[in-house]
Amino acid sequence: MVEKRGPEDGRAMLRRSFSLELDHLWLAVPFLLVVWISSAVPLPALDFWWHLKAAQIILETGSIPATDIFSYTSAGKTYILQNWLGEIAFYLVYRAGGPALVIFFNTLLLLAALVPVYLLCLQSAESRRTGVLTSCLAAIPLAFQGNIRPQVFSFVVFAWFYFILVRHRKGASHALWLLPLLMAFWVNLHGGFVLGLALLLFFLGLDLLDALLKRGRHPHLSRLIVVTLLTAAATLLNPQLAGVYRYVAGVAADPVSLRYVVEWQAPQIGNVADILRFFGPFFLGLFILIRSDKRASWEELALFMALAFFGFTARRNAAWFALVGAPILARHISLPSHVRLRSLEGGLTRRLNLLIAVLLLAATVLGLPWLERLRSSQDADLLLLEPRLPVRAADFLLTKRLEGRIFHPQHYGDYLIWRLWPHQLTFFDGRVHLFPMQVAEDYFTIQRGGAGWEETAGKYGIQYLLLDRNDEDQSGLLKFARDSDNWRVLYEDGRSVLFTRQIDGKTECVTN
Repeated sequence: MVEKRGPEDGRAMLRRSFSLELDHLWLAVPFLLVVWISSAVPLPALDFWWHLKAAQIILETGSIPATDIFSYTSAGKTYILQNWLGEIAFYLVYRAGGPALVIFFNTLLLLAALVPVYLLCLQSAESRRTGVLTSCLAAIPLAFQGNIRPQVFSFVVFAWFYFILVRHRKGASHALWLLPLLMAFWVNLHGGFVLGLALLLFFLGLDLLDALLKRGRHPHLSRLIVVTLLTAAATLLNPQLAGVYRYVAGVAADPVSLRYVVEWQAPQIGNVADILRFFGPFFLGLFILIRSDKRASWEELALFMALAFFGFTARRNAAWFALVGAPILARHISLPSHVRLRSLEGGLTRRLNLLIAVLLLAATVLGLPWLERLRSSQDADLLLLEPRLPVRAADFLLTKRLEGRIFHPQHYGDYLIWRLWPHQLTFFDGRVHLFPMQVAEDYFTIQRGGAGWEETAGKYGIQYLLLDRNDEDQSGLLKFARDSDNWRVLYEDGRSVLFTRQIDGKTECVTN
């Protein structure tokens, strides 16, 4: 006998079907963290603008530059522009929607990198909330490390590589055939493709060990071997063929980068940002593994410690550790019942849950880059650029079209490439691996205004100084130039000051 339900019962069932529970709000937390953090990051001074100019040149000329055309200190030096596809993607987005769309696009890429890690955490954890909590351990370092540049593409593809390979270990191997296709794109997007190949070889080693020990866990070993060979072959689908490996090795071992670039240096335990990005997740992870009721497998420990060691070597490697470590930790976290917040479910009404959801959505929308125009009467695009950029000074230089070489701080270099090339070339910019050690040392000699800086500047034929008034490292040089009869202020605003060199009281260079 079928019980008949009245209209009120049907409406009640419908309300329950679409009711907003506390767990629904929990599910959104990792994604909201990424959106809130990444949407607040402006277009950076370093390692972004020169990529845009390179992409513009590629699209206009139909060829990829093979020598340095942006600086006068390394002009003509042969180098590999390996990120060309990622550069084109960012350039097309910038041309379509300016800084706001670029920031939004970068946020979407970070979310795309978080999705596979999030799914693995939910699948590995004993509860939904545990999975969400551990995915936050990946979301925060990912958002902080996800500066707007081609490296973000590596985070996306690496995370999906990891997802597919973990699923393979669990018996779902059909998606393995996507790896060669993903690699064909990855090798043209960013040098991090070598990490995907290393991850694939690690999982292949696990399967080979299983076969050697006759565990019989994976009947798809032959499939993984074929996929590995195809994926390795796909790394050759780039303009440089095998030469791309020399590029990656050269960048990783570049002495100038290792000595002077902060992100290539090891994280420091006393640095708050390093604690958030690496040390916090690492030590918390160790604590979780030690206290876990489940015994960690040797393959989990090997992968966890290998990526942790990688994170110890350089700040830029913290995100890789977070992406791999979070799903491993999800299996080992067991929250006590009094921490699971079950008592809140009865106390929070559906209307309160809806109110919280609306507030979270409002906070997300208000954080979108397009909303900057509502918060200020200034040019909205300027608010979306890192404040250190010499926007007004570049306007002046573009208008006056000054002849002669300019010395500038490194964080001006990339933006000057974007705005002033080919009329002006840079001294030292974000492409640090391209410059010899002598150029880097001469740069810092001039930058600090130390003994013999004018002789060093004369060696390069420098005729203008474009200095950052708010940069402490240039305070000595700025004071010297202001007090010297050899230099005269040609332009000044609240951010930058431009000096022109004089000989016998006369300006050495004239304007066109």
